[in-house]
Amino acid sequence: MRDLPGVVVFFSVSAVAAALAGCRAPAQLSIDDLIVGPQLSQATTVAYVQRPDRWRVASGVRDEPVEFFLDDRLAGTVRTNRDGRSEFRLPRVPAADGVVEAAAVVDGRTLRVAAPLFRWNPDRVSIVVDVDHGLIEPPAKAPFWRRTPPRRIPRAGAVDALRWLSEQFQVAYLTSRPRLVSEQTRAWLAEYGFPDGPLICAAPWRGDVGASALQSRRLLRLRRSWPNVLIGIGDGSDNAEAFAAAGMLAMAIREEADAAEDEGGAPAAARVFTSWSDAERFFRRNVRRLRSPAAVRRMILEQSD
Repeated sequence: MRDLPGVVVFFSVSAVAAALAGCRAPAQLSIDDLIVGPQLSQATTVAYVQRPDRWRVASGVRDEPVEFFLDDRLAGTVRTNRDGRSEFRLPRVPAADGVVEAAAVVDGRTLRVAAPLFRWNPDRVSIVVDVDHGLIEPPAKAPFWRRTPPRRIPRAGAVDALRWLSEQFQVAYLTSRPRLVSEQTRAWLAEYGFPDGPLICAAPWRGDVGASALQSRRLLRLRRSWPNVLIGIGDGSDNAEAFAAAGMLAMAIREEADAAEDEGGAPAAARVFTSWSDAERFFRRNVRRLRSPAAVRRMILEQSD
């Protein structure tokens, strides 16, 4: 009988572990936006199987088979790596009305998502705009007793500026938010009337890579397929360094132009604007030059000097 307490403890721990496993958050499947164009002979799509914790931090679900479909036909299956990432090279580039989907069965649940599809012209200059640090108005400080976070609204002039820019350039959106909230990010952009464009996720997986380094890696990967992604707009924090490191013309929306010299502000090489309206005026005055890939590359060289 002296061993009974140990047995009881053993089964109690097992029961707790089983209960915790049963209470864990359900896994979610997401897929990156897919950009295709006439110059691409192949296209690669990437899906993620992740599970959020109580703080909505995503952890990858490894070794899960993910099926990829092209126009409702199974194209291939790839298991996830330790980050929950599954990458698949499609046998062909989807047609204009093509559909690319990913599916997985996790914890007995069938998950299926479709990749937003965008067709770009490889000869046009493309702009990447940071959603988190460029489009969203920084929230005012709220009293400590306020439990509800303030509603995120766009910066003044951002919607009108992006609508005009999307007529002259191809526009993509950069975010460091977890992929688990990609749909909410797309919904926010649509709610306020921002023009349609691919969402580029550069969410950190582990703490060993800084935000700027992770963003620059993601942008460099994008530029390998789309070398005319040449302009990046943010607020001058980590994103300005990321744009410059990726070989892009870095621009920053700051309340004061001289904020570029402040600690933690935009690098001196970044072109700084006091508002989105100010940035739009600059683009309108220089639109002919900025729509030329060769001219923008010369500006990038001048920026790096």
